[in-house]
Amino acid sequence: MLQGQNDELMVFLDKSMMADGRIMNEVDSEYYLRINRSDGSYAYYAIAYCPFCGRPISSAVQGFRG
Repeated sequence: MLQGQNDELMVFLDKSMMADGRIMNEVDSEYYLRINRSDGSYAYYAIAYCPFCGRPISSAVQGFRG
């Protein structure tokens, strides 16, 4: 898991800060799998669970949605 983080395969960031690629799915998360594309940009795939502990992530439970 740490190697994936060191290689920037898994990233934790706010989607408004993404400037080098695009989000490829509709999951609302701050955890992304980052895949290098052939054109030099990145594809970000949001994941709905914590990659470290495996627990589901819910923005509603965290109070970010009404």
